[in-house]
Amino acid sequence: MAQGLNKITLIGNLGADPDLRSTKEGRAVLNFRIATTETYQTKEGEKRENTQWHTCVLWGPRGEALSKYLHKGSRIFVEGRMEYRQYEDKDGNKRTAAEVNVLDVLLLDGARQEPASEPKAATSRAAVSGKPSGKRIPATSAPVEDDEIPF
Repeated sequence: MAQGLNKITLIGNLGADPDLRSTKEGRAVLNFRIATTETYQTKEGEKRENTQWHTCVLWGPRGEALSKYLHKGSRIFVEGRMEYRQYEDKDGNKRTAAEVNVLDVLLLDGARQEPASEPKAATSRAAVSGKPSGKRIPATSAPVEDDEIPF
């Protein structure tokens, strides 16, 4: 029997500050939306843009850590799987939501300011050079201490 593959890769910008919440069980969940824009030229030579919005969900300690660094306009690479879920809205109507369950994140912004609550010296290559470090931050790894975050 053939195996399937459910994989989505996005590079885009956050449309708003991410929303960090907790489930009733205390598990962290970070929700954010990414805009991906494709630029193309029509037959008449006119430039056009097509922007798509993607709802993303990142679970656990990685979401908590990234919530301190992501903000509206952040440019990120996201890899995950597409998931669809059904729910009932306030009026009792059945709705379907399409979300990217994030498995991997790569920050593409370059040098970043540390959160105001935790000032630290800039030691990463990205902070020193102003270029992205290119380090991946897998969403499924064990919890990370602040000193281990590569940006």
